[in-house]
Amino acid sequence: MKNGAEEERKEYADKRREAKKIIRNTREKWIEEEMVKIEEEGRNRNSKKFYQMINKRKNNNEITVNNIKNKAGQVTENEEQTKTAWMEHFKELLTETPRNPYIETNNRERK
Repeated sequence: MKNGAEEERKEYADKRREAKKIIRNTREKWIEEEMVKIEEEGRNRNSKKFYQMINKRKNNNEITVNNIKNKAGQVTENEEQTKTAWMEHFKELLTETPRNPYIETNNRERK
């Protein structure tokens, strides 16, 4: 009985691997076709269509960061916590005293 389950698991893994390979190849082929279309529009000097296609392609690859680590090292759970963590970070950066001794500040004299 255990042998049959292992065989089924191996068969499933093989099929899944094969499906991923097909999807990857199809995606690469589609991207290549899209790039050829964009290049053709560029060669034809159809700048409006050219830039529309570039922007459409570019926007599909944007990565968004929804959560970050706060000062305590904990990952933020919602948008409000993320905003607060960014505010604290930039407030620290902006209020930090300069490391260059030749930069004048209100509370330090020039050396």
